[in-house]
Amino acid sequence: MPTNNQGSQKEDTIEIGLPPVNQIDGIDELNLARNARPYVILSAMEPEPVKEMSEIYKIFKLKPAGGPKLKIYFDPTEPITESYQNILTDHFLAQIIRPSEKASQVMQMLGGTENAKKMAQQLAIGRIAWSLGENMMKMMPQGVREVISAAAQGLKYDFPKVWQDSAMNNQQTITTTLWCTNPHTSQHGDEFKKHIIEPLVQLFRFVLPRPGPNSKDKYQWPYFCKANAPGLFYIKEGIVTDMTITKAPHNEFSYVNRPSIVEVRLTITPIRSVMLYEGDSTLYTLKDWKWNMNQEKKVLPIRGGASNISSVSSPATAYSSSSTKPSSFKSGRVAISPDEKQLYQELTQGS
Repeated sequence: MPTNNQGSQKEDTIEIGLPPVNQIDGIDELNLARNARPYVILSAMEPEPVKEMSEIYKIFKLKPAGGPKLKIYFDPTEPITESYQNILTDHFLAQIIRPSEKASQVMQMLGGTENAKKMAQQLAIGRIAWSLGENMMKMMPQGVREVISAAAQGLKYDFPKVWQDSAMNNQQTITTTLWCTNPHTSQHGDEFKKHIIEPLVQLFRFVLPRPGPNSKDKYQWPYFCKANAPGLFYIKEGIVTDMTITKAPHNEFSYVNRPSIVEVRLTITPIRSVMLYEGDSTLYTLKDWKWNMNQEKKVLPIRGGASNISSVSSPATAYSSSSTKPSSFKSGRVAISPDEKQLYQELTQGS
């Protein structure tokens, strides 16, 4: 008998994105569904209050905000990418002598004579003094003045670029699917609320701003988040910057005007821009990256009988069994196929 498992809850973790499954003797299809999909655990975070002005630099140090974690099973349709850059800038001498390069045009116009040389040097010194100030010009070492003089005569230096900053892009986008085999509220109870509305309410917690304190007409930042997908990506401090909800993406509407499938696309963006190579830090470090990459999802057993589906609950109440087969969905929408079952049986025989 097919059973929907949207928003199922285990302890303080709510599972979202599991497809409808059939209970078949000898096969635990709920675990089969869990094994077939990658997941990310989303935890709510909030800014840690600053107690003293001397700690103002901690203004964006996040702490756990409490509440249930979301274990979101997502469709592996988009690549998991991350990139790291070093940003270069001009050598400081290259920036100082830039006005001299304009003055060097005098040398070209007047044919490189001694008078042209003196005029170009005076123009270069004057332009640089105007930009830096007379006192800075007087303090400038003789060697630098010689570089300026040479540049004014049209001579070039190949100054090396220097490091300006580093950057990391670890923004991740995932898509999860919510299913409801019985969107109507009649004989099966309100499964639409359990499997569509309540999981969406949990996701909205990470994207909607919150009311301001003691205020009915003001609002403030939403919850920040920590996102951990074992072996795939780890966002130590982030925020959901986009949540796109697509109802009935392939026209899966019921006769009561409700969608039986809802796709949710989440973009999780780090609030930090750099990953450090070593050391313990409140910033994202290589140690955090290695910790995530060394993790792996636990493969759950699928043999030995069907799951105790009644023990799996939504964010609010236990699920009701459904008599409507998932064949009403378009081909390919339900992840568990006969071929997959056969493959798992062959791989686990004797286990």
